[in-house]
Amino acid sequence: MRLAFAVLLVVHGLIHLFGMAKAFGLAMLPELTQPISPGRGGLWSIAAALLVGSAGALYAAPRWWWLIALGAIAVSSVAIAGSWADAKAGAAVNLIVQVSRMADGTRKVTGIAEITGMEGEVITMQDIFVFERTGIASNGKVIGRFRATGIRPKCSDKINAAGLQLRSDMFDHVKAVA
Repeated sequence: MRLAFAVLLVVHGLIHLFGMAKAFGLAMLPELTQPISPGRGGLWSIAAALLVGSAGALYAAPRWWWLIALGAIAVSSVAIAGSWADAKAGAAVNLIVQVSRMADGTRKVTGIAEITGMEGEVITMQDIFVFERTGIASNGKVIGRFRATGIRPKCSDKINAAGLQLRSDMFDHVKAVA
């Protein structure tokens, strides 16, 4: 699961390079209809670097990767502000990745949920993957399993339309985690 999340971060970072390419005239991108200034293009490239860096930090510094990802989100939000008409399709995929500190001091992804909409003023979500703690190993590490809930996210069609193919069995499996 960590690898899939790292790949998602890298792909997201590479998508940000489109904004930089348009800003500096490196590529003709008719899909991006809004003009992008060189300054904002710089922000797109910084966001790309931070997203790719957070994917690397997920392995190199697993306790601190989220700080880099948080910076990426902040810079990305500023970068897309002027290009919202082009970016809103990508922003339509609303997933929440929950990371929790375990009793042994490690952090684990404990859930991935999709925001499905609003009911009045209440945000509604559905769990896609959940971590289930099964015990403590002899070395004191928390052990458990990361389980798909069997619910295919509503955003999977948007992800497939973007050219990323999701395996059909992805939402039906269980993976042991130590």
